[in-house]
Amino acid sequence: MNSKRRIELIDKIEKVARGRDVLARLDRLVTPWRPMGHMRSTSVALLLLVLAFTMRAQGASSSGPIVWSASFEFDNLVQWYYPSIVASGAVGGGEFDCGLPGVGGFFSVASQDVAHSGSWSDKLSITTPNASGGISCTRMYRWNESENPAYFATGLYYSLYLYIPKLYTVNGKFLFWNLFQFKDKHPCSEGACTDPFWWLIVRNRTPRTASPMYVDLVWASQVTIPGPFQGNGVGYKEYHPSVGLDLPVGQWIHFEFYLKQNTVTNGSNNYDGRLTIWQDGVQLYDMVNVETKYPDGVQGQDWSVNLYSDGLVPNPSVIYVDDLAESTAYIP
Repeated sequence: MNSKRRIELIDKIEKVARGRDVLARLDRLVTPWRPMGHMRSTSVALLLLVLAFTMRAQGASSSGPIVWSASFEFDNLVQWYYPSIVASGAVGGGEFDCGLPGVGGFFSVASQDVAHSGSWSDKLSITTPNASGGISCTRMYRWNESENPAYFATGLYYSLYLYIPKLYTVNGKFLFWNLFQFKDKHPCSEGACTDPFWWLIVRNRTPRTASPMYVDLVWASQVTIPGPFQGNGVGYKEYHPSVGLDLPVGQWIHFEFYLKQNTVTNGSNNYDGRLTIWQDGVQLYDMVNVETKYPDGVQGQDWSVNLYSDGLVPNPSVIYVDDLAESTAYIP
């Protein structure tokens, strides 16, 4: 099948499978096939979505460095966790929430409020603090490609566009707003644990005031090994960006991350990992010769985009993400 015909066919499949009236459309589609079979519309919808995603993935894998992307033009968030077909999927990624949802009773939902390209984006929303006075969160994970051995030696680039519609004040007990994170799975006394290693957190220039927002990088307190640099001890550490960029309000911000995992020799970490972070093409961090995982952890890490906080004002809070991608090369 030539590329033009492939694109035309994928577009037709997506048009059938897209939309909140998907079941009605599919009922009309499959009616002429009965009594050939009794496939339910929901099953047909899933099959069509899987077919469209698979064809797109096959086309992308042979045409450039992009190994995964999501633009939410299906009017859903399936691209986060494909090839799983449910948000708690164990294969591609998933949605993991806590505390109280935000606008409309949703944590994360496809939205047409704003979009970086096309018509749709992922709208993340929470209400803080939650009923127990703790943390509320929606975390959108992807791990299918980062755990693929094909990318261990070179690492991957993770690109996304972020839209913050208004100025937020971080005012919870711990002044905590986790925007992005890398986590590692490893054996523990409970059987298996997934601990964050790196957080990109949002702060106000003047704490607890409606002052400009910016990001800091954190080596998480949950990490139980010394690091990230050789000679460091165990425990929480903060790193400030090399350039003092604010997070603009009401416009799209391009974040890109490069992570190459450290290697392991005879059960011990080598300090040869790397984490680089850019905001709108400006390099904020270049963490070279660091640890990025446990010695007995998985070689590839989970990563997630988050609205994850113990207190934000105004409340509920909302952010949008769009045009996410994983790549073997930097995405300008």
